[in-house]
Amino acid sequence: MKVRSMLLLAVLFASCTKEESLEIIDNPGSGQLQGNYIFLSMQAHTNGTLEAVDGAESVKTVTISDYITKNNVGTVVIDAGKFTTTGMGYSIDTTIKGFYYYNGILDEEIEMPFQFSIPPLNSIAPYRLLGADSLIFTGGIVSIPGGGGTGPASPESRAKYAFSGDTLILYQGYYSKTTTLQQGMRVTQTDIGTFSMKLKKVK
Repeated sequence: MKVRSMLLLAVLFASCTKEESLEIIDNPGSGQLQGNYIFLSMQAHTNGTLEAVDGAESVKTVTISDYITKNNVGTVVIDAGKFTTTGMGYSIDTTIKGFYYYNGILDEEIEMPFQFSIPPLNSIAPYRLLGADSLIFTGGIVSIPGGGGTGPASPESRAKYAFSGDTLILYQGYYSKTTTLQQGMRVTQTDIGTFSMKLKKVK
């Protein structure tokens, strides 16, 4: 049980980086992007799968999480070419669901509490516009913890954006699949995640 729980947590950490039903009021165009914002929240869904195959034997864990961040702090300044985040941090307090399969048969289901905090960090994320409602972060936007209180942003990614009143909503998806050989076993890690970030524009 303990080993399985550790595997599930490992998958979750690999995939934490969804598709939310949003009531979009308007999308007034790129000119409205520029300005000062307060970080309101991030909502995410992650699905991580880790499968190890050794001959005719296979073991697979699937970890699913859904959460809305808490204790959100920080500001974002958007100009014509970059997002500058200052003191952005949040915490996660949720329950993850895990499924353990042996040779394709569900062997166990578990639920585990999951708490995690991102300390306030600073980052600069260059971007360029792509059409009327999309943009590309050439250096990402979500900060990854690093030394000295400042973390680098995540890799290049695309995002959709729209406004709901004075709230800017950014939507991004994530997919990664890797296969390696470990001690003679073929190990495949698949991570799928979607998230939406809400920023409130201030005058």
